Amino acid sequence: MCHRITRRNRFKEIPTTDIGNKTFYAKWKFIYIPIITPAYPPVVDGGSNGDVVVSPKNPEQGDTVTIKP
Repeated sequence: MCHRITRRNRFKEIPTTDIGNKTFYAKWKFIYIPIITPAYPPVVDGGSNGDVVVSPKNPEQGDTVTIKP
C-alpha cells in the first residue's frame, strides 16, 4: 500500500514502509467566480392597443418603476 500525492494529473507514490518525518507543501490557486445577481424584470402585458414601456428594465429593490403606454 502507498499514499499518492497528485499534481496536475501526476502523482508521487510514497510507500507506507517509508518511515520518518516528512514535510509536504501545498499550493492553491485562487479562482475568481463572480456572483451573479438575479434579475427580475417587470412583465407587463401590452394589450392590443399599443406598446408598453417599463423603465428601468431591470429594477433593483427600492427603485421606482415607471410604466408608460
